[in-house]
Amino acid sequence: MKELHLICNAHIDPVWQWDWNEGATAALATFYSAVELAGEFDYIFCHNDALLYEWVEEHDPALFAHIQELVKKGKWHIMGGWYVQPDCNVPGGEGFVRQIETGLKYFKEKFDYRPTVALNFDSFGHTQGLVQILKKCGFNGYLFCRPMKEYLSLPAMHFNWIGFDGSSIKAVRCEDDTIYCSALGRAVEGVEGGPVRAAGAEDRRTDGKRRRIEKGSFRDCGISKRNGERRSSDRT
Repeated sequence: MKELHLICNAHIDPVWQWDWNEGATAALATFYSAVELAGEFDYIFCHNDALLYEWVEEHDPALFAHIQELVKKGKWHIMGGWYVQPDCNVPGGEGFVRQIETGLKYFKEKFDYRPTVALNFDSFGHTQGLVQILKKCGFNGYLFCRPMKEYLSLPAMHFNWIGFDGSSIKAVRCEDDTIYCSALGRAVEGVEGGPVRAAGAEDRRTDGKRRRIEKGSFRDCGISKRNGERRSSDRT
């Protein structure tokens, strides 16, 4: 018999192809469902962005208070600790530090909790200068998703990411093929027989038209090897 460990998380873009009030509505609905599931099952929900917690605190104080209780009981885990998940290619070092400090301050004040693993799923690259910032801000790990493995070859799913100054942090790329474009309501099929992709979803694994990054290269997406020439575009 298989023993499965499910990491319960919802990735919510506060603003993307919608305005902020729709993002806030999505956060409220998602957090409410997570609270219900935590009350019914042996279930731990994980979430990050401080901004979404602020919206819940403002628009549904009772729900927010319930989440605070779940955090105390270990039924709700605060991930990441940043204010939002930013782009990690363009911003300068001060921008990253402000994201981190603002988020950590909020979670300490509201939940008395301090995350130690940073999280950024959706940035399409990650500057090498981020390693030093994370290390000096007290993080010991970094979890990310993009660039996916068909665009960037890494030596392993788990690796030590080394910064310009020699700082090192444990990094993990989520490489499950069902992270994006998985078929809704067919999770059991995916567990038993492999990924089940949504009808019409683009198969990124075989699309030869997409730009490929040279095998073994860290540099083109900002996750860079310590050896070799450094590009100025990699720096924060």
